[in-house]
Amino acid sequence: MTNPISCILNWQPSSVHGWGVYGINLALNWLREGRLFPIFSQAFQMELIRLDPIRQAKFHSLHQATTELERQLLQQPVGQSLKLDLPVVHALANGLKTNSSFNQQMLISSCLTGVVFFEDTNLTLDAFQRANLYRLIITGSTWNQRVLEANGCQNVTTIMQGVDHTIFHAENRVSPTPERFFVFSGGKLEFRKGQDLVVKAFSRFVEICPDAVLVTAWHSPWQNLAQELDHSGITTPIVYDPNGRVNVSDWLIQNGIPSQNFMDLGLIPNNQIANTIRQMDLALFPNRAEGGTNLVAMECMACGIPVILSGNTGHLDLVQDDNCLILKDQKPVSHFKVGTDGWGESQVDEIMNHLIFAYNNRDYLAHIGAQGADFMKQYSWENQSAKLGDLILALSGN
Repeated sequence: MTNPISCILNWQPSSVHGWGVYGINLALNWLREGRLFPIFSQAFQMELIRLDPIRQAKFHSLHQATTELERQLLQQPVGQSLKLDLPVVHALANGLKTNSSFNQQMLISSCLTGVVFFEDTNLTLDAFQRANLYRLIITGSTWNQRVLEANGCQNVTTIMQGVDHTIFHAENRVSPTPERFFVFSGGKLEFRKGQDLVVKAFSRFVEICPDAVLVTAWHSPWQNLAQELDHSGITTPIVYDPNGRVNVSDWLIQNGIPSQNFMDLGLIPNNQIANTIRQMDLALFPNRAEGGTNLVAMECMACGIPVILSGNTGHLDLVQDDNCLILKDQKPVSHFKVGTDGWGESQVDEIMNHLIFAYNNRDYLAHIGAQGADFMKQYSWENQSAKLGDLILALSGN
């Protein structure tokens, strides 16, 4: 067997945010395949990598490789562009921007690839100049691909994220508690995730169905993003505690949801949430925009949880007949910072109608959950990581 080819991944792996989970699963599956050896070019803490002991031990080797890369790069001039003789993959965000590596260096390569999840549709000339640096840009949704191609980018293809089916699966799902109706909402608190719509709709829903419980997994390292939700005026302002962390409980109570009708899970690692998800009756995602396909929604579907999805942007890649409940009434969205072409504002009345329908039609709800789980079987991290690896190796001539 030939030795694997080293490949730089220019972002931080972590178990507590989306890009981090992407990095962990991509790296572990490349290690398993043996074709590519991933090396992260940004420092990361092993304390934020939450895995089973076997995979945790494998990740230690990647941490050592990152530490060695850091040592080498710190010997090079500060703030330079360094061309490496191996594949380099940049994480790209709004504006197709990436972060520098150690010593404020920009790592480039003749096999330079970008992986992008963006929501801001205002693409400037600078963004297109950045796009030209890459031999290939891999988008996380067909919506992202369409936006880039409509603006003249041709070196674009889509590879959706995956799901770890060893963790997120519908087997041995705990039967829903008959005396309670659990509704899950996940994703970091921010305007585009639409938690204000969740809170508004649920505060009305619980008046009709007082046995309903909203289960939230909204915390993230980016506490300041939550203030963007105040922009809509749909709910009362976000509440912070004296330490600057979002006080989800006080915010929900101020918006009319009694304390017995919600459960805040706090900041929970990705690999520990699946057992909680499997106990849910329903998951709700009235997101205004998703540059990817919403990994949390995908994980819920893989667990057999019926989901309500807004019919916009990256969510559309998840929608098939009978595999979810779709929020079809999407109004244009205005935002004080970014371009919102293609975004969608779900309507509280339609969210309410779907919640009540789900509550009153448990048998059909089970059918939707089963269809969603079956749909997600094709999107394992093994499959998706292999597709990305195939492209990297083809670009590098291997």
